[in-house]
Amino acid sequence: MVASMDARGAVMVNATQTRTIFDMAGFDGSGFSPNPGPGQLDSDDVRLGGVSNGDMQFGDTQTSGDFARGSSSGGVITGGFYDFSPAVGDPMIGIQPTSTDWNNSTSYIDVLFENNSGRYANNIVVEGELWFLNNEDRSSHLRIQLTRNVTDPPQSIPSTDFLAIGGVTSPDTATGGGWNSTYFVRDHGFILSEDWLAPGEQFIVRISGFDVGGSGSRDEFGFSDLSVIIRNQSLPEPRTMGFLVLGVIGVRYARDRRRKYDYHEADELKRLNSIKAKVHRCSKSVNNNY
Repeated sequence: MVASMDARGAVMVNATQTRTIFDMAGFDGSGFSPNPGPGQLDSDDVRLGGVSNGDMQFGDTQTSGDFARGSSSGGVITGGFYDFSPAVGDPMIGIQPTSTDWNNSTSYIDVLFENNSGRYANNIVVEGELWFLNNEDRSSHLRIQLTRNVTDPPQSIPSTDFLAIGGVTSPDTATGGGWNSTYFVRDHGFILSEDWLAPGEQFIVRISGFDVGGSGSRDEFGFSDLSVIIRNQSLPEPRTMGFLVLGVIGVRYARDRRRKYDYHEADELKRLNSIKAKVHRCSKSVNNNY
């Protein structure tokens, strides 16, 4: 299922239990715009950071420089965002890191999704494919994460607000050959009802990268086939929720009472055993004196 977008942007997840694809069909590295032309992606769904030309927020227009490096099969040296689909056959957002582009913790590609199913969701599944071309003697890491923090500035989101999905690290010695891919799939569940994803709530899938080791130029990276699935469970009606709360309170009360009983019972046994021991010592002493 290819998702729709609303006026605020975001990839709309219109149904539960159904795969929603971040649609990159037709992207050729021509940049990003809220009204995308041929070869461009909708910037209402994507924000970018970590390149020398600055950051791109949701809804911005960036159709030149680091944000629009065009289409290639790899082996490029100029930093920025590319379409590397000619090499792998799938639509892809690619990146060529350099000494001034996309090489540290401020480097990210954020894809915005929204629960438009009209139902609460207690599980989010994220899947797709990460790619790298190991043609340089420097190791880099590409990772994918999930966060529900869509209000803080992108570089100020606390690390504790991210849930790990997957990642890939390129070797620090060039091996030649073609592109390498790693498929990822991960689901995150939310047990407490107050943590469930509400109708209309948005979340972000983040792809980020940074240097690991080695020296010299850096390998190319990219991602493709990004999709999400949300699963739901209906919230209990108020009366049922009330019974559940009372049940939990009752179980906790009984457990605490049992702990207190066990504690006092254990103390009483210790006291009786102590008395028995004293009686036994006195008895031995009497027998020894006679």
